[in-house]
Amino acid sequence: MGLVVAMILVGLVGAAQFAVAVRTWRRPDMDPLDVPFARMLPFGSAGRAAVSRAMLPWACAMLSIVVIVGLLAVKQYVATALVIIFGLMGGGLSVLAIAWFNRPAFLVPPHRRGETGLVNGWFQRRAASRLTGQSGEGRGDGRK
Repeated sequence: MGLVVAMILVGLVGAAQFAVAVRTWRRPDMDPLDVPFARMLPFGSAGRAAVSRAMLPWACAMLSIVVIVGLLAVKQYVATALVIIFGLMGGGLSVLAIAWFNRPAFLVPPHRRGETGLVNGWFQRRAASRLTGQSGEGRGDGRK
């Protein structure tokens, strides 16, 4: 009974995230910070925008986990657990790649493919601060 309730809850969350992902793909004028799930995260505006860019692969991972668990729950739970772990790893890695590097580009909404990822943006800001002679973000120990 508990597995069925968990599957229903994960399915509802995945469906809601998928609806938000479709909305971000269809509406280029939508503010990335208007994504409901991104507002709950304790990141800055750049982190929230990165999370909203990666909403589609995360929603697909959530929905595929529900389908796979539903198909395999009848036979054995060990195989189900392995599938869930691999599904979460694949979804998590693609979400991190999109948030950090904005790659792979085909998983990013077309109107947001020109944005830089969090890591790329950090390197660009750091290089710009070194060119202008400002201390910027260094090691944190007073050295550049």
